[in-house]
Amino acid sequence: GKNGRRTALEKYSFDTIENTIRESVKEVMTNRENKKEQNEG
Repeated sequence: GKNGRRTALEKYSFDTIENTIRESVKEVMTNRENKKEQNEG
């Protein structure tokens, strides 16, 4: 009933947050690589 839906919602939110964090990390790593190449270039 109500509890099941709330759990699913929390899991969905957690998955979404995890994906957002992962995307942010990937972006930061990419930017860091680009900066490193510019400095070495």
